[in-house]
Amino acid sequence: MRLVIPGNSLLSSIAAVHLSNIENIELSLKKDDLKHHDRFYSINEFSKRYLDHVGIWKNLDTDKIVSYKEIDIYLKKDKTINFNCCDLNTENLGHIVSEKNLLTAVKTELNSCKHIDEFINLDTQSSNKDLIIYTDIKDVLANKIAVKYSSTDYKQIALNINLSHQNDNMRKPRQIFYDQEILGLLPLDNYTYNLIWSLPSNMHGKLMNNSSGELSACLSDRIEFIVGDIKKISIGKSFPLSSRHADTYFYENNLFVGEAAHKYHPLAGLGLNMGIEDVAYLSYLLVNHKDKKSVMYNFSNKRIARNHGLQKILDLIINFHSTKLFPLEFKNRALKIFNQSIYLKAKITKNATGLIDSNLINQ
Repeated sequence: MRLVIPGNSLLSSIAAVHLSNIENIELSLKKDDLKHHDRFYSINEFSKRYLDHVGIWKNLDTDKIVSYKEIDIYLKKDKTINFNCCDLNTENLGHIVSEKNLLTAVKTELNSCKHIDEFINLDTQSSNKDLIIYTDIKDVLANKIAVKYSSTDYKQIALNINLSHQNDNMRKPRQIFYDQEILGLLPLDNYTYNLIWSLPSNMHGKLMNNSSGELSACLSDRIEFIVGDIKKISIGKSFPLSSRHADTYFYENNLFVGEAAHKYHPLAGLGLNMGIEDVAYLSYLLVNHKDKKSVMYNFSNKRIARNHGLQKILDLIINFHSTKLFPLEFKNRALKIFNQSIYLKAKITKNATGLIDSNLINQ
């Protein structure tokens, strides 16, 4: 079977590394320099094991990886839930990796792959017998492929901030739900956090138009109880928040994975992780099914169920924390009851870490 990957993204390169090594697969990839945007990824345990399996993880600069064993969740300043690797009998829940570090590791492994043909532009006329794998929605739209997407506009902006602070964060990720806001804190070292701050669009506009001192004061009010004094703030790019899901993951000979198929709220850091899961399952199908139609139907059915299910869980979490129907005291009590539920919390943790599909890694 001949595969064509027209995109030029982190996920398309990860896919190429694995797919090019499957027996009886011919792979063509559009190779260009991969650009990074100073982002950080929380790589879940499934993705870490997968990247290790395909040879990418060994290329990472391990000194720049922050592995974590637990995550604390807060409703304002009250800790409500603790997710711990002990609940799953794993060594870690996840690993924080810079986009630059990951891109370098992927590029190193990609350059060692011998069975990849390179092309510059996709000729859709001559590719009608191939399986074309899209990883970026921009390429889907550019080629005018007739696939429909359902989307949700959260009417919020995510502000990307790096901050150094006084207290030792113990290299522990934290998530703070604060009225209509969500603050996701990823430790880069013991005294530095990368913060993705989701806030209403009108609030974002006011903060960005005011002095940096007002932004710092507003942020301190929300996270000082964890970090102590904020010593330095570095503001990165902001981006609007929305989710998006394709109604099917294939059309004719086109298959959609990663951002070409779905987009998540950054609440749980699922974006890249779910794209990696897509690639792992596609690889599994290509090893076990030689018929192109069987691969496409199985992939679409399985991944739509998985991705849409996780989106419903995310929306439930967002709506529960932001609703004004329930008083703060009720929310607090309900979340602490959930924290004591061994079975339900372990199931949610297993879903978020991707270990529900861990059997895919050995394909």
